[in-house]
Parts: sequence; structure tokens; C-alpha cells
Amino acid sequence: MSSERSNPAASAKSHAGRAGSDRIRSRWFAGRASRRTAVRSAWLLAGFVAVLLARQASWSHAAEPRSADPPAVRRFVFRYRFQLVHLDRFLQQHRSTDGDKTVRIWIPLARSTRFQHVVSAFPEPAAPADSSAVSARAGAASAVDSRSRRGSARARLVELHWDEATTETFRRDNPVRLPGPARVLRDPEFGNRVLFVEVRPQDPSRPVTIEIPYCVARQEVRSRDLDALPAEKLSDVERRLFLRANSKVPVGGKPLSLLQGIPLHRKNPLQLARDLYQVVEANLTYKKVGSGWGRGDVLWVCDSRYGNCTDFHSLFISLARAQGIPAKFVIGFPVPREPASGAIGGYHCWAWFFAEGRGWRPVDISEADKHPELKGYYFGNLTADRIQFTTGRDIDLNRLVCEAAEPRRRREGVEPQEADGRSRPDCAAPRSVAPPLNYFIYPHVEVAGRVLDQKFISLQMSYCNVDADCLCAAAETKRGRRVD
Repeated sequence: MSSERSNPAASAKSHAGRAGSDRIRSRWFAGRASRRTAVRSAWLLAGFVAVLLARQASWSHAAEPRSADPPAVRRFVFRYRFQLVHLDRFLQQHRSTDGDKTVRIWIPLARSTRFQHVVSAFPEPAAPADSSAVSARAGAASAVDSRSRRGSARARLVELHWDEATTETFRRDNPVRLPGPARVLRDPEFGNRVLFVEVRPQDPSRPVTIEIPYCVARQEVRSRDLDALPAEKLSDVERRLFLRANSKVPVGGKPLSLLQGIPLHRKNPLQLARDLYQVVEANLTYKKVGSGWGRGDVLWVCDSRYGNCTDFHSLFISLARAQGIPAKFVIGFPVPREPASGAIGGYHCWAWFFAEGRGWRPVDISEADKHPELKGYYFGNLTADRIQFTTGRDIDLNRLVCEAAEPRRRREGVEPQEADGRSRPDCAAPRSVAPPLNYFIYPHVEVAGRVLDQKFISLQMSYCNVDADCLCAAAETKRGRRVD
């Protein structure tokens, strides 16, 4: 007989011991499973946080260079060239009874800003109000440090001015081509510069050619550099100008339906603008199909949910102004980095908004939509691959003034006059038969008192990188030899 049977007390004790061991083992295994679950959960949580931080970093700093790097700079020659073709057909269609063949042409001119310096046959009479305060002998880009209002941060601005020798050489070897006398006008509302040319062609069947070459230095716009600049202030006139509605850009109404259910950072203008940027990018798709796109018609955009850069930024401007954020429309041309020279197919536009205490900040939402990996970058930053021409919508050509007369007119509030009180004829701005222009990037032409259809205007814009030795660019583009 075994000891357990012969000793009941020992048997009970043995069973109790095994039961206790089983309980300990089960608790240990249960604890180990719990520990594994906890470790696995911790790793999952850490991974989720890492992804979140990576996305936030991607949003805030996508494709941005290190803070120690200077901003990118492009130097190129841009040729604003076009031809008026088949004017005889236009005159026949409209049957000018009085034999009037007068051709009147308004051409937007590129101007220097803080982030671009242009040399052309039409130098500005004085440095623009928003140009960089830094001046130096240029030719090579030199970084300039500007102390920040926020302490040790610094803005790295690049000197963009061309030296006198380069300027004179460019103007000598790249003359402007005009069919008749010209004068420079200025838009007193937006500060745009406009070249006006009037001509009576002897043979309307022959093309009328105009070419204006520019030598351009363009700097990348970076939010970190804007942060380090002195705080900007907006005048009451500017605030009203960039908060008011335009003919195709309402303030309020249908566009606000896109904001329903979306929490907005209304107490932080910069973050509020970022919210609106995300709303536009999320609701629109960049594509150019059918008709209606490209006009910047916000109501059409709200219904169609697609368009080009004009449509993207018109919607953003509408939403921003409705939230009390001044915003402005800027238009120019894209300038590809590669190839080194070529034709430019069309315009490009972007927008700036004003954040109180931070100043003007750019957005390029259509480029962000085309390049999602740069979505973070294009809020507050702009590449140097562009040239700026004009600002604003509803450009009224009948409000233009002679550039030489504009300072006195703005200062004294009077028209330039002769001694006998008559308006000076050399400063009298020409009258247009057209309503205000939706935006102004291509030439506006009137023949015999009628607006010339765009089909009679052959656009031939082109560019060439300066490092491709094209300060004296040949008269050829990718589209073939120019026909004069």
C-alpha cells in the first residue's frame, strides 16, 4: 500500500501542494500573456505616434531645405513675345466703315519685388515699395542675414540685383521689339505696370510682332525667412482692397458650405489659413476638361470641384476674405528648370494672405494638388521657378495713369495739368472699350475700337537659363524658328 493511502493527512497535503503549483503556473502564464499584450500594445502605440509625428513633420517641413541653407535662386532670361495675326480678316469681319485701322495694345510688365529682380528696356523710376532693402554689387548671389523680431532666428535673403555691366549688356544685346511708340502706365490700385502701344499697320495682313525680353533673378520664398523679417502692417486702403469681393470671387454665400462641420482655428490667423488651404486642396482636383475652368469663377468651382490654378486660388481667396483674412491674387508664368531653354505653354498663378502679426504669406494650392508630397511646402513657401507679372482681379484699364505722373497724382490727389489748366496730353491715359479685365497676364488688344479675339493673338513666350549662356538668346525656341 502506498504511503498516501496509509497516511490520509499526507495525501491531502500532497494534493493541496499540486493544486497550489497549478494555480501559480496558471497565474504566471496568464501574467506572461498580459505582459506580452501590454508590450505589443506599447509597440503599436509607439508606432502610431511615430507615424503621426512623421506626418506632422512632413506637413510642416516637406521638401524644405535645412535652416542653414540659403534659399534657392533662379537666374534666367524670359521673353514675353506675341504676334497679332490676320488683322485683315478681323477688320473684314467687323467691316470698319470709317477705314479706322488703329491697333491699341496694353501689355502687362513684370516688376521687381522683394523676391524677384527684373531688368528690361523699361526700368522702374524708383525701387518698389516691397523690394528688398539690401543693396550690393550683384552678379553672384550673396546671403544676407536679417535679425528676427523673435530672437536669434535669422532670415536668409539673397541679393538679387544685377550689376550695371550685366544690365547694360543685356539691354544692348536684347532690344525690345515694338511696332510703334510706347509709354508706361501704372495701375494706382494694385501697382501693376502696363506698356501701351498704338500703331496703324500699313498692311494688316502682315503679323505685328512685339517682344519684351527680361533678365530675371528670382528667389525662393520660405516661411522661415518671412518669420524672421520685421512684422508688416497693412494700411486701411490695402485691407479694404484685399477683403472686398470681385466679380467672380464672392465673399460669403455658396463657398462657405465647404466649411460646414469643419473645426476652424478662428483665433489663430495663420492656422485658420492652413485650415482653408486644406479645405481647398481636399475638395478640388487639378484638371482642365470641358469648359468653365480657368476663369476663377468661384461659384462654378464650388459646383464642378475641379479647375486650374486660377480656380484653386480664387476659391481660397474667397474663403479667406469671408473669414476676415486679406488675400490677393498674383499671376505670372512658370519657368521650368529643365530643359535649359524652351517655350512656355501658359500662365501660372498663386495667392498671398495676410496673417496679423506675421505678415503676407504665399500659397500655391494647385501645385500642391499636382505634387502631394509637397503639400506641406506649398503652404507658406514658393519655389523660384516662376516670374511674377501682375496682382489683383477686375483690372480696370481706364484707371491707369502715366507712370511719370502717378506719384504726384497719388500725393496731391490731382490730375497732371498744363499751366492753363488743361490735362497734359503726354500723361493722359488711353481709354479702353473693354470692361475691367478678369485678370491681366496676356496682352489686351483693341482694333478699330473693338476688342480683338484671342484667336488673332499668337503667344510665343520662352525662357532660357542664364547659366546656359543665353543673355544674348538666339531667336529660336522649341516650337521652331520665329516668324516675324
